[in-house]
Amino acid sequence: MKKNDLLALGKPILLSVITSVDTPFGRVQSRTFDKLLRPFRKFVTGVLISSDLPFTLNRFNEIEQIKVLTGLSDYFDQSFGRAFGVVVEEALVLARAVFVIDTAGVVQYEEVVPEITNEPDYAAAMAVLEALLLPHKRRTARQRPPAARKRTASQATKKTPAGRRWR
Repeated sequence: MKKNDLLALGKPILLSVITSVDTPFGRVQSRTFDKLLRPFRKFVTGVLISSDLPFTLNRFNEIEQIKVLTGLSDYFDQSFGRAFGVVVEEALVLARAVFVIDTAGVVQYEEVVPEITNEPDYAAAMAVLEALLLPHKRRTARQRPPAARKRTASQATKKTPAGRRWR
Protein backbone atom coordinates (compact mmCIF):
# COMPACT_ATOMS: atom_id res chain seq x y z
CA MET A 1 0.00 0.00 0.00
CA LYS A 2 1.36 3.40 -0.95
CA LYS A 3 0.92 6.85 0.52
CA ASN A 4 -1.37 7.96 -2.30
CA ASP A 5 -3.56 4.89 -1.72
CA LEU A 6 -3.97 5.88 1.92
CA LEU A 7 -4.75 9.51 1.09
CA ALA A 8 -7.24 8.45 -1.60
CA LEU A 9 -9.41 6.91 1.11
CA GLY A 10 -10.33 10.45 2.16
CA LYS A 11 -9.93 9.76 5.88
CA PRO A 12 -7.54 11.09 8.50
CA ILE A 13 -4.63 8.70 9.04
CA LEU A 14 -3.00 7.58 12.27
CA LEU A 15 0.46 6.11 11.77
CA SER A 16 1.66 4.05 14.72
CA VAL A 17 5.39 3.46 14.23
CA ILE A 18 7.24 0.80 16.19
CA THR A 19 10.54 -1.02 16.04
CA SER A 20 9.04 -4.50 16.07
CA VAL A 21 5.86 -6.37 16.97
CA ASP A 22 8.11 -8.94 18.62
CA THR A 23 9.01 -6.52 21.43
CA PRO A 24 6.79 -5.92 24.46
CA PHE A 25 6.77 -2.18 23.66
CA GLY A 26 5.66 -2.72 20.08
CA ARG A 27 2.91 -5.12 21.14
CA VAL A 28 1.54 -2.71 23.75
CA GLN A 29 1.51 0.25 21.37
CA SER A 30 -0.13 -1.80 18.62
CA ARG A 31 -2.83 -3.24 20.87
CA THR A 32 -3.53 0.12 22.50
CA PHE A 33 -4.00 2.04 19.25
CA ASP A 34 -6.04 -0.79 17.75
CA LYS A 35 -8.38 -0.67 20.74
CA LEU A 36 -8.58 3.16 20.75
CA LEU A 37 -9.34 3.31 17.01
CA ARG A 38 -12.12 0.69 17.00
CA PRO A 39 -14.95 3.20 17.59
CA PHE A 40 -13.60 5.28 14.67
CA ARG A 41 -12.79 2.46 12.25
CA LYS A 42 -15.16 3.73 9.53
CA PHE A 43 -13.80 7.27 9.72
CA VAL A 44 -10.05 6.79 10.23
CA THR A 45 -7.28 4.84 8.53
CA GLY A 46 -5.00 3.20 11.09
CA VAL A 47 -1.57 2.02 9.96
CA LEU A 48 1.03 0.10 11.95
CA ILE A 49 4.51 0.60 10.49
CA SER A 50 7.43 -1.45 11.77
CA SER A 51 10.88 -2.66 10.88
CA ASP A 52 9.53 -6.22 10.72
CA LEU A 53 9.24 -8.35 7.62
CA PRO A 54 5.73 -8.37 6.09
CA PHE A 55 4.99 -11.97 7.13
CA THR A 56 5.90 -11.11 10.75
CA LEU A 57 3.37 -8.25 10.72
CA ASN A 58 0.71 -10.49 9.20
CA ARG A 59 1.34 -13.20 11.80
CA PHE A 60 1.12 -10.65 14.61
CA ASN A 61 -2.12 -9.11 13.32
CA GLU A 62 -3.70 -12.54 13.02
CA ILE A 63 -2.58 -13.85 16.42
CA GLU A 64 -3.35 -10.63 18.29
CA GLN A 65 -6.61 -10.09 16.36
CA ILE A 66 -5.63 -6.58 15.31
CA LYS A 67 -8.73 -5.32 13.51
CA VAL A 68 -8.16 -1.63 12.72
CA LEU A 69 -4.44 -1.20 12.08
CA THR A 70 -3.09 -2.25 8.70
CA GLY A 71 0.48 -3.51 9.02
CA LEU A 72 3.13 -2.07 6.72
CA SER A 73 6.80 -3.04 6.68
CA ASP A 74 9.67 -0.57 6.40
CA TYR A 75 12.20 -3.38 6.51
CA PHE A 76 13.61 -3.35 3.00
CA ASP A 77 14.79 0.22 2.45
CA GLN A 78 13.67 2.27 5.46
CA SER A 79 12.04 4.71 2.99
CA PHE A 80 9.25 5.63 5.40
CA GLY A 81 11.65 6.03 8.32
CA ARG A 82 13.99 8.25 6.34
CA ALA A 83 11.15 10.38 4.95
CA PHE A 84 9.73 10.93 8.44
CA GLY A 85 13.09 11.14 10.21
CA VAL A 86 12.52 8.19 12.54
CA VAL A 87 15.29 5.76 11.57
CA VAL A 88 17.65 4.87 14.41
CA GLU A 89 20.78 4.80 12.28
CA GLU A 90 22.90 2.65 14.61
CA ALA A 91 20.47 -0.27 14.32
CA LEU A 92 18.63 0.67 11.08
CA VAL A 93 15.27 0.23 12.79
CA LEU A 94 12.40 2.61 13.38
CA ALA A 95 12.02 4.66 16.54
CA ARG A 96 8.65 4.55 18.29
CA ALA A 97 6.51 7.37 16.94
CA VAL A 98 2.96 8.49 16.20
CA PHE A 99 1.77 10.70 13.34
CA VAL A 100 -1.72 11.99 12.61
CA ILE A 101 -2.30 13.15 9.04
CA ASP A 102 -5.39 14.99 7.86
CA THR A 103 -7.33 14.28 4.67
CA ALA A 104 -5.26 16.84 2.75
CA GLY A 105 -2.06 14.98 3.63
CA VAL A 106 -0.84 17.51 6.21
CA VAL A 107 0.86 16.18 9.34
CA GLN A 108 -1.20 17.57 12.24
CA TYR A 109 0.52 15.70 15.07
CA GLU A 110 3.82 13.96 15.54
CA GLU A 111 5.56 12.42 18.48
CA VAL A 112 8.85 10.56 18.47
CA VAL A 113 9.15 8.76 21.79
CA PRO A 114 12.47 9.77 23.42
CA GLU A 115 13.14 6.36 24.95
CA ILE A 116 11.97 3.04 23.50
CA THR A 117 10.60 1.94 26.87
CA ASN A 118 8.36 5.04 27.16
CA GLU A 119 4.79 5.01 25.88
CA PRO A 120 3.61 7.57 23.35
CA ASP A 121 0.98 10.08 24.45
CA TYR A 122 -2.06 8.13 23.27
CA ALA A 123 -4.51 10.73 24.55
CA ALA A 124 -2.84 13.61 22.70
CA ALA A 125 -2.80 11.73 19.39
CA MET A 126 -6.41 10.68 19.79
CA ALA A 127 -7.47 14.24 20.71
CA VAL A 128 -6.00 15.55 17.45
CA LEU A 129 -7.60 12.72 15.51
CA GLU A 130 -10.99 13.35 17.10
CA ALA A 131 -10.71 17.07 16.33
CA LEU A 132 -10.10 16.19 12.68
CA LEU A 133 -13.32 14.20 12.70
CA LEU A 134 -15.45 17.19 13.71
CA PRO A 135 -17.70 18.32 10.88
CA HIS A 136 -15.75 20.85 8.84
CA LYS A 137 -18.38 23.56 9.07
CA ARG A 138 -18.40 23.39 12.88
CA ARG A 139 -14.64 23.65 13.17
CA THR A 140 -13.18 27.13 13.63
CA ALA A 141 -9.60 28.28 13.65
CA ARG A 142 -9.65 28.08 17.46
CA GLN A 143 -10.74 24.43 17.33
CA ARG A 144 -8.10 23.39 14.82
CA PRO A 145 -6.14 20.49 16.26
CA PRO A 146 -2.90 21.54 17.93
CA ALA A 147 0.27 20.69 16.06
CA ALA A 148 2.27 18.84 18.69
CA ARG A 149 5.92 18.09 18.38
CA LYS A 150 7.97 15.79 20.58
CA ARG A 151 11.22 14.64 19.07
CA THR A 152 14.60 13.46 20.27
CA ALA A 153 17.58 14.29 18.08
CA SER A 154 19.38 11.08 19.01
CA GLN A 155 16.58 9.00 17.49
CA ALA A 156 15.61 11.06 14.49
CA THR A 157 17.67 11.46 11.34
CA LYS A 158 16.04 14.78 10.48
CA LYS A 159 13.34 17.08 11.77
CA THR A 160 9.90 16.89 10.18
CA PRO A 161 7.72 19.60 11.67
CA ALA A 162 4.02 19.09 12.18
CA GLY A 163 2.02 21.01 9.63
CA ARG A 164 4.10 19.93 6.65
CA ARG A 165 2.53 18.14 3.73
CA TRP A 166 3.04 14.38 3.51
CA ARG A 167 4.75 13.77 0.17
